[in-house]
Amino acid sequence: MITDLNHRYFRFRIGDRWITLPQLGTSSKLWFYILKYKPHDVYFSETRFLNPQNIDKQKCPVILGSDFIIDCDRTTEDNVINIINKMWQLYKKKQIYIINTSKDSWQINFGKLDVELPQDYKLRGDAIKKRKKKIFDSLDGCEFDHLTDWKRIYRLPESPRYKDSKWGIVSYPSSGKLVSVMNGGVSIDEGTEQNGNLNSLPRQITSRKTECSVRSYARYTTNKKGNEYFPILKYVGRDYYKYKRDVEKLMGIYKISSYSSYATLYNFYFVLNKKMSLSRCNKVMKASRAVNKFCMEKFEKTLMMVSDRVCDGVVVDSKPQHIEGEEVIDVFGLRSAVVGIKMTGEAK
Repeated sequence: MITDLNHRYFRFRIGDRWITLPQLGTSSKLWFYILKYKPHDVYFSETRFLNPQNIDKQKCPVILGSDFIIDCDRTTEDNVINIINKMWQLYKKKQIYIINTSKDSWQINFGKLDVELPQDYKLRGDAIKKRKKKIFDSLDGCEFDHLTDWKRIYRLPESPRYKDSKWGIVSYPSSGKLVSVMNGGVSIDEGTEQNGNLNSLPRQITSRKTECSVRSYARYTTNKKGNEYFPILKYVGRDYYKYKRDVEKLMGIYKISSYSSYATLYNFYFVLNKKMSLSRCNKVMKASRAVNKFCMEKFEKTLMMVSDRVCDGVVVDSKPQHIEGEEVIDVFGLRSAVVGIKMTGEAK
């Protein structure tokens, strides 16, 4: 199953043209663009990126993680079962999403790739390639495409499929099964039919002007540790490098050696890894361009979300994902509590 659509790279093929989608905030937006452009093919990236819409403009995009997908063209069902059984024996992959993209072509999605990403995001692409190559090398006797490139894109499940003209232009809706492996035994026919992300999306795009006044809940933590504080800067938007420059400027002025950064669906958090007094923390935050720069002055604390934000059973903002620096939430042993925040305005 395809998860975390907001951090994936999506491309449409419309005839001979390719279109890269802007960053998706919700799954409904994907359907909006599908209905708008009516693409011949829809592709998604195996790798998850901080800013997927700018991947072609960045020499070294920030990678958040990757799935492990095996592409098999012109193969047999027996070969697919052999691959699944070997992945069970070697890596204990219990649930696999199988996509039969045509009569003899398959995609096998094994979920998240178990790889330890370096703190330096510039080295993460090489780490993913090395891990994928090691897994491919261990699957002796199996037939598949050895695709280790972290920029690789795959057809989105349940989307139309138009073959190249040399094979004849045909439309073929991809079908998928979620297969459970028990003690190395698997039968594709026993797999549970899954709708995938596309069929589970709303077929009609709801109006943005629906008024609502609801309460959402998330788990937050404060920047206070005993009688000491450390700045947590919150930025709203998607220009990560602009906010990073602001943080690095502060670090130079106030002699702070390191920071840790996190991303949610709509916000970025930068935690400056230096404990300080209340007055000092207030001074540092007020010198920034963060949206919470005056929180220390007004409330003597600031909050950082550490879980999904849920409204009426729907996730409206994602749990912060670690980007750079040390994982400080565990290091500082921050205490957290569930906080309800009232949301009033237009429904997204």
